Amino acid sequence: MPSLVGSEMCIRDRNESLLKEIDMIAEEYDCVVIVKLHPFDPLNYEEIGLGFKCIKLIKSEEWTKFRIQLYELVACSDALMSDISSILVDYLVTGRPMATLGFDEETYSRDLTFPIEMLLRVDGCYSLSSAGDVRSFFGEIASGRVRQGGKNSFANVFYSDLSDDGCESILDLVGLQ
Repeated sequence: MPSLVGSEMCIRDRNESLLKEIDMIAEEYDCVVIVKLHPFDPLNYEEIGLGFKCIKLIKSEEWTKFRIQLYELVACSDALMSDISSILVDYLVTGRPMATLGFDEETYSRDLTFPIEMLLRVDGCYSLSSAGDVRSFFGEIASGRVRQGGKNSFANVFYSDLSDDGCESILDLVGLQ
């Protein structure tokens, strides 16, 4: 879920009732929500006892200790919930459901590379701000449907569907092949 935004950001700053809804709906759908804490999140240095059944927090030290790579988890995930973070753009290519959580453009203090509305218009991208939004998102996950990008997909702004082998092309470019 959260990335670091200033010194005030941590999962505790999220809407408590929405987190409870996520936990309850995740239980209904027999899901586990894994929260990877940002390395600078203050919760990394505290005993965590948030009291959720299906929301599991993993501290940065645990990720490092068990040599977990973020993109390995992303690759095997069924969906992604995040604040506004570059991981959303990386996740576009999977075609799986994704959602922003707790984003408020009025209070967001960092610059955006592109208008967030472009991302939120992507088929399968949700903005979670109510229990109904969360329920729709988990329904999308349970459906197993994968987005089909198409020529006008926002994902095409960031990714090309080139038929050549990218590694071979890079080796040719630098004269190693």
